[in-house]
Amino acid sequence: MQKVAVVILCMVIYMASGCERQNDSKSTDVGVTFENLASAPKNIVAKETLPEWLVVRINDYYEPRPFKVQIYKGEWNKQPVFFIMDFHSSCLCDFFTKDGERISNDSSMNIHLTSKNWVLIYECGG
Repeated sequence: MQKVAVVILCMVIYMASGCERQNDSKSTDVGVTFENLASAPKNIVAKETLPEWLVVRINDYYEPRPFKVQIYKGEWNKQPVFFIMDFHSSCLCDFFTKDGERISNDSSMNIHLTSKNWVLIYECGG
């Protein structure tokens, strides 16, 4: 449990150090912000109910490995998005559209600042 907390803390520090800060304290967004994923509600679903591209990715890449992977679903620009937190990866940038297209989390898009309503929907490994 401590290892997970340390990894999450490191992720938050990493993202905060490399990204612009949002200074709008009047935000009316409801739900868990990306920076607070550890407090996101859990709604674990059967793997078979996930989009096909995600099931293939889980079967071929994540489940065969012993490392923990958590998959979150959230909202960005009024569209569903997925974030895959791979505790073994050095890149915490795996955002995907509902169709499985990778979204680049560069400073012009600010996904980490403008996404909301994150829910943990699947986890494996670790």
